[in-house]
Amino acid sequence: MSLAIECADSDTVSTFNFTGFSVGNPFYILGSTTQVKSLKSNSVMETQCFLGGGCILNSYNSFLRRRSNRTVLEESLFTGSATNPNISIEEIRFTDEALEVLLLFNEIDQDYSGNLHSPGSDFALYIRDASGNRYDIISQFGWMGSDSNGYGNMVIPADTEQHLLLFFEPADNFDSITNLSLIEGSCETGCWNFYDVRLKDKN
Repeated sequence: MSLAIECADSDTVSTFNFTGFSVGNPFYILGSTTQVKSLKSNSVMETQCFLGGGCILNSYNSFLRRRSNRTVLEESLFTGSATNPNISIEEIRFTDEALEVLLLFNEIDQDYSGNLHSPGSDFALYIRDASGNRYDIISQFGWMGSDSNGYGNMVIPADTEQHLLLFFEPADNFDSITNLSLIEGSCETGCWNFYDVRLKDKN
């Protein structure tokens, strides 16, 4: 996907360029963005909006994903067991800023009500690798719940797919991780737990 916009406001001309790739519900972006403002003979270049994520592009909530040091796609992931058969892991990415997990809530024939707990909560999601290292959730994109920053309760309508991109504390040993579990804190029922997730991209 490529987009270029130019607009004039009095003696200022702004040119916005965006190149990327977007999929899913909601959209997430792989790409880059630049903005050039020209005022008479002066001009400045800015690269700020999408670098932080959560910007609005043509009324779609979008997130520019950071460069990955290691990406493990669904076909290279094996999950030993999961507590909700309607949720799957589509991708795991390791960046300098975060350990990313992309979840897919599959279409079901009835509304699904779920709760994503905010960082610091006893019920907040975290990751535990085979060496015992823990990575707490730090942010998310895609969940539009009733609490601040999109956490809290959200209803996914029947027959609707929903992506949820979770960001956990970064893993310094990303290249050696072969097994991890995604755990929903102190949850006992209706949990989003994935146990013994094997990363087989290195085989």
